[in-house]
Parts: sequence; structure tokens; C-alpha cells
Amino acid sequence: MVFALFAVAIMATSDVHCALVDRETAASNSVIGYIPSLWRQTSHADFLQGTAAGTQVSDDSDSVHLRAHYTDPGVYVLVGGRSTAFYRYNITSGIWSEMAPIPAALADGAAMVYDGSAQVYALAGGSSSALFRYDVLANTWSLFATVPANVGKGGDITWDGTYLYVMGGASGRQVWRLDVASLTWLQITTVPGATGTGASVLYNKGYLYVTKGDGTKTFWRYDLRSGRWAAMANAGGKIGAGSDLIAGPRGALYVLQGNNGRQLASYDATVNAWSRLSNLPNAVSYGGGLTYGGSDIIYSINGNDQRYFHSFNRTLNSWTRLAMVPSAVSDGGCLVYVPPVPIDFPPSGTLTSATFDSGQAGTRYVHAFWDRTVQPETLVKIEVRASDSLSEGSPAAEWRSLGTGTSGAMDNLTGRYVQWRATLTTSDASMTPELQEVRIYYYHV
Repeated sequence: MVFALFAVAIMATSDVHCALVDRETAASNSVIGYIPSLWRQTSHADFLQGTAAGTQVSDDSDSVHLRAHYTDPGVYVLVGGRSTAFYRYNITSGIWSEMAPIPAALADGAAMVYDGSAQVYALAGGSSSALFRYDVLANTWSLFATVPANVGKGGDITWDGTYLYVMGGASGRQVWRLDVASLTWLQITTVPGATGTGASVLYNKGYLYVTKGDGTKTFWRYDLRSGRWAAMANAGGKIGAGSDLIAGPRGALYVLQGNNGRQLASYDATVNAWSRLSNLPNAVSYGGGLTYGGSDIIYSINGNDQRYFHSFNRTLNSWTRLAMVPSAVSDGGCLVYVPPVPIDFPPSGTLTSATFDSGQAGTRYVHAFWDRTVQPETLVKIEVRASDSLSEGSPAAEWRSLGTGTSGAMDNLTGRYVQWRATLTTSDASMTPELQEVRIYYYHV
């Protein structure tokens, strides 16, 4: 006859580290101490082994979220030349569409950058201080901020994931940083020399890279951590009207020569050296530019009052002419690539893990912990099941809910095989919960 049975789990900050089980019977008492083993699911590969229904694994954060509906990838072009025209090239269909015009006419120094979350920022140039923001999903422009100084020839804008950086070009040597959340500007440095037509600024891996422009090959790098400038190897070709600098395929930087040239060159920061690539088919001048389209593809506009639009394949080192821009591109013309943007999320989805084999029948499961990010409108529910036998590759047992918190006890759950299922739900189509990790503790009897 059993008089009492109880278990005590000794916890660290969050997870089980060891446990005691105290058994008392009419015949004798026994105490079992154990350190549980751990089955952890945390990586991209871990989650991909499971079965998704309405969910997907993020490539950048290795987390599980609801599978969104996405826009097609596109290239957006402002044609400049004192025009407000704005177009989008649908990469999937190969068709141009006219989008909402930018509120101000553009001139030399206009530039665009995408922030990775459905927003494009654009400088008006032409000695204006206006900074506009475009909502990709709403197709609307708004005046977002005013740069502390006017932006002229050679002005440019770049993004580091948190801050926007603006270089004024011929209007001044200052480089300004904008905290997008607080709308606070800070002058962080001054360019070593005056910049001009064709100059660019680009953030990449903790540095700002700057081409001087004005027909020179001068190329600088600014260390954001140390606050120091350094002169780098001269750019590949003289940088002038229509030149542009981007981060592109294979972790390299790429510069378009401009100044009525056609040269494309790549820069390897690890060896501080440039390599010349295939020439663009047509000469580049005012309004020319580049944008990185992911994988091995770069897109370009020639400017120079032309409508040419090309793609460059880095692997093939070759250019392909695409459908022409609907209007001629001139001074202040610029382009930016926008990858697929999530439009909305379904109400729910699941990810069922692969089955884990503990290696021994009768394995006892102690506790589960999981890391997730939720909003008030979203939930992540975890269920588990375990059995000594399999049915079509899964434990032959019913699911047991562990709730929607961050942990759950698994009293009396036993079996050689175990599996978990996450159900993600949202009542707001613009939001998704995320699941980052699941940990299940167990021990052999």
C-alpha cells in the first residue's frame, strides 16, 4: 500500500536542473535523485525537421512564425529631373506600374534607401532638407523629417538597421545620423574632403564607406566604433554623375562609375582591393544608380535622360536589358529594391516537431520550457505527447496541452518517443507571435 507519493523539482533561474522523488509504502521508503536529460529544439535546422501547417521558419532569426502572404519583390524608381514620378517594377511579372508620386520635385542629391520593414526613405536633393517616407503597403508618401542641413549634389542616405545616415554632398561635409524612433538628429562626423557630383555613402558591417565623387577615385572608410576615417584603395574608375555605391553579392561592395562611363567594379574589404566587372551596355550619367536585388543580382538605371533598366548577374558577370522605365531618368533619379513584404498573417498555424527517441521505454518527462515573443493579440500554445510505440512515425498517444505561458509540467507523461506541437494564433492580421526555442527535460527510470 502506498501512503504518499510526491516529487520535488529543484529549479535554477528557469529550467529544471535536478529533482527528487520520495516514495513511501507500507514496506519501505525510497528516494530517487536524478539529473534530467534535455531535448532542445532551437535552430533553423531543428524547426525545419518538423511539419509546418500555416507557419514558417524565419531565415534571419531562426524563429517560427505564422506564414504571411507577401507582396512580389520589386524595384522602385524615382525618375528625378524635377519630376515627382515614381514607378515600381514587379520582378515576378516584369511589369512596371505607376505609384503614388513623391510630394516634392527631385534634383541632384536625391536618394532612396529601404529599411527592411515596408518603409522607404527618400531625400529630395536640389539643396532641399526634406526627408520623405514611403509606405510600401499603403502606397503613400509623407514628409518624415527635415535634415539639419540642405542636401545637394553628391548627397546620399544609408541605413544600418537602427539609424539613417545622411551625407549632404556639395551642400556640406557633415554626416548626420537620425534616430528614426525619436526623430533625433546627431552630426557624427565630417567627411575628410568636400564631396560632389556622384558621391555616395554606404553603411556596411560597422563602417560608413564614402566615395568623394566629382570625377575623382577617392574612397574613404569611417569606423563608427572608433570615430576614425581611413583612406582606402582608389575606386574602380572616376566617380562622377550617375555613380552609385552599394553592398551586393558575395559580401562585396559595388560601384558604378558614372560620369558618362559604363564601368562596374567590386570592392573586397578584406584585401582592400577593387576588381573590374563587365561594363554596363549604356553610358551612365545624371540619375544613374544601382540596387542589390538579393542572391547574385544587381539592378541598374542609366540616368542620362534615358529609360534603360538592366540586371547584372554576378555569377555570369553579364548584363540583361529589362523592360524600360516608363519615363526618362535624369538628375536626382534613384532606385531601391524592396524584397517580398508580409501583407497579413492567417489566424492560426501549427508546427509539429520531429519525433524524439529517448532510447529507452518508460522514459519519464519532467517539464517543458519554451521561449516565445507575443503581443496582446497573439498566442503560442504548446502540446506534447509521448508513447513507447509509434503510429506512422509519431508517438501513439493523444496530445496533452501545456498551456500558453512559457513552461508546463508533464506529470505522469512517459514513453520512449516524445513530440511537441506549437499552435500560433493571432486576432490581428498584421501581427504574428514567434517561437524561438523549446526545451523538454526527461529521465530514465
